[in-house]
Amino acid sequence: MHSKIKPNTFQFILLGHRCSQSTQAYGSFRIVEAFTDKFLYWFPLYYHVKLAFLVWLQLPSAEGAKQLYTNHLCPFLMRHQARLDHILELFHGELVKVICSRML
Repeated sequence: MHSKIKPNTFQFILLGHRCSQSTQAYGSFRIVEAFTDKFLYWFPLYYHVKLAFLVWLQLPSAEGAKQLYTNHLCPFLMRHQARLDHILELFHGELVKVICSRML
């Protein structure tokens, strides 16, 4: 009998691959952008600054994603790992309930 091992939410973060860093940095940007875009769009040159940030984030020579990941994202996620795991478990449980209720 195989026991089901529940993987840690942040195991992928600890691998530290460049691709995962870039994806996590961009994903975090998109989450923040979803909330702040409504308030910041009216600032002069907002879209130009946003484009420059995204270019900096993706350029291999600037290593923006690596810097953002190493200095800010990874420490934040590691500090709040237990709380985020709990939120994801609650979300998963609610999602399972909704899917099961739709299947009946």
